[in-house]
Amino acid sequence: MKPTSHSRLTALAIVAAAPIALAQPPQTPLVRNEGPDGLIGVISDANSYGTRVVDGTLIRAFAFGTYTWNMGDRPMIWVSGGNQHALASQNLYRATGKRFEQIGAGWLKNVLVPANQTFNAGYGACVTNRTGGTYGLGVNCHDLYGSGFNSAQGLLGPRFSVDPTTGVYTYPFTTLVPPVAQGDNVARRVFVRDSDVQPAQNPGSVYYGETGYHGGEDAAWGNGRNNFCSVRLAPFGALPTGTAAVQFDGPSYRTSALEYWAWATPGVVLSYVDVFERSGAALDKWRPYVQGDTQSVMLPSDQWVTLTRQLWTKYVATSAATDNGDGTWTYDIALLNMNSHRAGGELSLHLPPGAAVSATAFSAPMYHSGDRIRNAPWIVTQSPGKLSWRVDPATQTTTYPSVGPVTLTPNALLFSTVYSFRLTVDRAPATGHAHLSFWRPPADATGEQGNSVAITGMTLPAYCAADVGSTGGVQSPDGSLDNNDFVVFIDAFFNDDRFRADVGSQGGSFGPDNALNNNDFIVFIDAFFDGCV
Repeated sequence: MKPTSHSRLTALAIVAAAPIALAQPPQTPLVRNEGPDGLIGVISDANSYGTRVVDGTLIRAFAFGTYTWNMGDRPMIWVSGGNQHALASQNLYRATGKRFEQIGAGWLKNVLVPANQTFNAGYGACVTNRTGGTYGLGVNCHDLYGSGFNSAQGLLGPRFSVDPTTGVYTYPFTTLVPPVAQGDNVARRVFVRDSDVQPAQNPGSVYYGETGYHGGEDAAWGNGRNNFCSVRLAPFGALPTGTAAVQFDGPSYRTSALEYWAWATPGVVLSYVDVFERSGAALDKWRPYVQGDTQSVMLPSDQWVTLTRQLWTKYVATSAATDNGDGTWTYDIALLNMNSHRAGGELSLHLPPGAAVSATAFSAPMYHSGDRIRNAPWIVTQSPGKLSWRVDPATQTTTYPSVGPVTLTPNALLFSTVYSFRLTVDRAPATGHAHLSFWRPPADATGEQGNSVAITGMTLPAYCAADVGSTGGVQSPDGSLDNNDFVVFIDAFFNDDRFRADVGSQGGSFGPDNALNNNDFIVFIDAFFDGCV
C-alpha cells in the first residue's frame, strides 16, 4: 500500500526543504535554571592511552578532559567521601556516511573537590558559598579536570549501580568491582576496539568525543536533560602505542555527540521524546537564596525545605534513508538514552504487507572491566506489519577477582549510551514513527505509566496507518482495507496496544502522541476512507 496523504505530503516536504545554515550546532541555552544545574561546559583535551589485548581483542583506551559547570541559581553540595558528588561519563563515536555508532564507553569519573573558578565572565562571576564545612560548586563556577585526571582508574566507577534519573549511586564502589591489574592501561577508560579507529580500516569515518554530567542535586531539581558536551576529533593519523594527545577538529559544544553529528550531516533527521519518569524530592538548603550573595551560608538542617519535582528524561533519535538504486533502501537509526533509568528494551518499526527485509544490523559499545552488563546483540524479530530489535533477556554468571560470583544483566539501552540499528528493505521512505519499549517498569505511580513511547518525525519505510488487520480479524496488514481493520484497531485501542492504535494527535492530526483517545479514531477513519493513497 502507498502511504496516507498525510505521510506522502510530509515526505515530499522533507525532500524539498533546504538545510538551514547555522554557524554552530544548537546547544544547551545559557539560561539560569532554578536549583543546582550541573553540566559539562567544555571538553578541554583528550588523550589516547595506547593498546592492550583483552580477551583476544586489541583494545585502545581514551579519556577526555572536562570543565564541569554549575549554571543553576544555587550552589551544589559535593561530598568527596559519599554519593553527593558529580559523575562524568565519557564516550567515543564513529560516523560513516549516515551511520552513527558508539564504539567506546568509559566508566564514570567520580569528580571530587571543585576548584570554583569563573566559567563565563559574561554570564556572571563565580559565586561561592560555605556549605556547613564542605565547599560545593558555586553558581556560575567551573572546575577543570584534564584528561589525565579523568583517566585516573581508581576514580572511575561502574555504570550498573547508577540511577541517572535520580542521580543516586553506590559509593564507594570498590567492593562491587574487580581491581585494576597492575600495568593495565585500558581498564575502565573509554574502551575501544583498535580496529574501529584505525584510518585504513575506516575510510571516510568521522569521530566524536562526548562527556556527560550526572549528579544527585542536579537530577533532583529536574535539571538532568541538558548535561552533555561533545567535540569532533581531528582525523586520526598513525595511532601511538603509548600515551599521546588527541587533536580536535574545532571547539566543543554543549550538546550530545548524536545531535552534533546530525546537525553536520545532510539527510539525517533528529527526533526527540521526553518521558515524565517519576516525581522526586528536591532538598533546598539555601531558601531563600539571593543571587550574587557571596556571604550567605547553608541553612541549618531544621530549616531545609523539601520540594516535589517532576523528573523528566530524554531520548534522542536520528534516522536516515539511503537509496541503494536496486529497489531497496537502507535505513539507519541511532538512539540515545540521556538519563532514563527505565532504559530502552525494544525498538519497533511498522512494515507494510509484503515488505522484503534483506538485511538488519545492530551496534552497541562494549561493557568492560567488571561492569555487570552482558555484551549481547539485540534480537531481531519480524511479524506481520512489524519489525523489532529487543534486548536479549539472558543473564550470565561470572566470577571477578576479589568480588566473587556476580550476575551480568541484559544489555538494555542504559543512560549516556547510543545503540544503532540498520534495516534494508524494498520500501521507499516517508515520515513515520518508531516505538520504544522500556526495559524497567515505572519506579512509582507518579510518572507516565505506559510501557512504550512513540518517537515521531523519523525517516522510515512508508506504511498505511489503517491497514492493520486481515481475514478473521488477525493483527496483520494485508494490503486491503475492510472490516477486519476496524476489528483489529478497536481491539488494539481498548487493549492499550499503542503500536497499532496510537495514530492520531491533538486536533485529529496524523501521528502518535503517546495517548489513546478520540484523535486516534478520527485519524484511523480518515486514513481508512482516504484509501491510503
